[in-house]
Amino acid sequence: MTFNKLKTLHLGVNLNCSKETSIVFCILKNCPSLTYLEIFCEHLEEDGTSLSTSDEFWNDQRNFSFSSFDNLKEFDITNVHGSKSELRFIKYILGKAPLLEVSNIKIDWKTIAFGEETTMVFFNEMEKKMMM
Repeated sequence: MTFNKLKTLHLGVNLNCSKETSIVFCILKNCPSLTYLEIFCEHLEEDGTSLSTSDEFWNDQRNFSFSSFDNLKEFDITNVHGSKSELRFIKYILGKAPLLEVSNIKIDWKTIAFGEETTMVFFNEMEKKMMM
């Protein structure tokens, strides 16, 4: 089923869970007219350990030949913790949206230790993760 008339989509998802992220990709590939996408990052832990979307999953996403983001003009993502999966998702969307005009990435600073040195380490780690 394709949602050709859908222009705006708001989703809450745990991007560290491959099942949830797969559902998001299934929805997105069927929304070719999307101009605004908002993602709220959910964070769940199992037994005190953070879940993670596998490298294999992200390699599969690179093999998608479609670009359902040809009309995307605005992308907002909130409650970002800086996980590898979140950063890969952001990189994927930004790389597949040729008409993107505005992107707001809102980090949940409550989960990140403050201090100039810590903040620099955080951003350096984010940059490294996005390069992968």
